Amino acid sequence: MNHIDRVLCAFEHKEPDKVPKGEWFIDPALLNKLIGKTSGSHFIDLLHVWELLNMDIKATNVGYEIKEVLGEDEERRKIFKDCWGCVYKESKIGLLTPALLDSPIKNIDEVYEYEFPSLDEFKIDEVKMWTGKTDYFIFGVVSGGFERLTSLVGGFEKYMIYSKTKQKELKYLIRKYTQYQAEVAKKYIRAGAHGIIIADDLAYNSGPFLSPDSLREILFPYLKEEVLSIKDFKNVPIIFHSDGNITSLLDDIVKLGVDGVHPLEKHAGVDIGEVKRKYGDHLCLMGNIDTNYTLPYGTPQEVEEEVRKLIEIAAPGGGFILRASNLLTSDIPKVNVLAMYYAAEKYGVYKKAKTKD
Repeated sequence: MNHIDRVLCAFEHKEPDKVPKGEWFIDPALLNKLIGKTSGSHFIDLLHVWELLNMDIKATNVGYEIKEVLGEDEERRKIFKDCWGCVYKESKIGLLTPALLDSPIKNIDEVYEYEFPSLDEFKIDEVKMWTGKTDYFIFGVVSGGFERLTSLVGGFEKYMIYSKTKQKELKYLIRKYTQYQAEVAKKYIRAGAHGIIIADDLAYNSGPFLSPDSLREILFPYLKEEVLSIKDFKNVPIIFHSDGNITSLLDDIVKLGVDGVHPLEKHAGVDIGEVKRKYGDHLCLMGNIDTNYTLPYGTPQEVEEEVRKLIEIAAPGGGFILRASNLLTSDIPKVNVLAMYYAAEKYGVYKKAKTKD
């Protein structure tokens, strides 16, 4: 069974030959530790690691795009503007979690005049490279109507205030933004992407940023429209991504019409066994190896044991893709990454595949 068929089998809630697995992003410092010496090509280096770890999935277009570099800070981190008009400063791991410095919409009443960027700003080169040169299952990553959108209006706090004081204007922006993201997703699908990830962090470790009722009022209807628009174009698998404890939102996430959910963070208190029991017939579960303690600070033996237990709980019947619950960052020892993926190979073979052997 090839990578694509293995992943599709999991989405169909059937048992493939073995548990599918893979990452979206690996910190360049960790990447260098894994390969030892760079080839000079970032794509070749990534391909080397994906082959080394026997992964099945790869996400493309992860992170923030730079339209214009405005300068650097004292630590030589770039200060940049993206195509939306937001100004950020790079984080320690580059463009994945930059700090917001300025927003294009200074007052929510300006939403009706705000001009969205051209779809040409969203490049398809990475999607084409991975689908054209590999047989991995490739996801294109787009946004929902919360996390990235907050940057347009001045950040999380202002978004939350507007959700109570300026609902009409905020709903207008959310709907237009999610419809736009659906068009970006279609662009990735035309370029060859096999699936779509809607990345929209809605929670922290203790629960949602906004109450479930508020999210049902201002966000979920438009996320559902985004999903339906993508599905009407082509019925590819769609994963909804949100960090934090989203347990109280899972009923709503199922109603969006997505095919799976990620990352079901263990350290945020998400019980993947309970999620499997309640939603395993509706959602393909992706995650949930702990990146808070086990991967960065645990022993290889602890990593192996966590992988074994996770597969035992989440893999039966299919509908499971093994992945770290967050990014593979530079503080994770090389030996623990290897332990995670070697354990996935060791314990992730389904019984029917063993029987055939």
